[in-house]
Parts: sequence; structure tokens; C-alpha cells
Amino acid sequence: TITLNRGQTHYVSSGINYADLSGTRITSSAPIAVYGGNSGTYIPEGSGFADMVLEQIPPVSSWGQQFI
Repeated sequence: TITLNRGQTHYVSSGINYADLSGTRITSSAPIAVYGGNSGTYIPEGSGFADMVLEQIPPVSSWGQQFI
């Protein structure tokens, strides 16, 4: 359990072994934002420069039921 006050952040990293954090469950009694990303991704693949990729992850409760 991690307790945060307004404006505080908590950083979780997969560590040296680049473990997959997919499926990690996050619960909160107050509104929070969760971001996922990578500090060095080659876009397009094979390019000579790494770009940071970051996105806000929506809660499962906001996922739809129908997809195209």
C-alpha cells in the first residue's frame, strides 16, 4: 500500500531486467492518473535515434464493449 497526498507522484519501474508490468492492478480511493511509457524507443524501427514514448492509461471501467 502506498499513500500519496495531493500533487505527489510514485514511480514504478520494471528495473534492469525489463520485466513486463502489463496486468499490474492499481486501485485508488480518489481520482488518479496512470502513465506508461518507454524512455528510449526507436521509431521507426532501425532509426538511429531513440524517442521517449509516454501515454496516459485509461481505467478499465472506461473501456468499451464494442470495437471495430
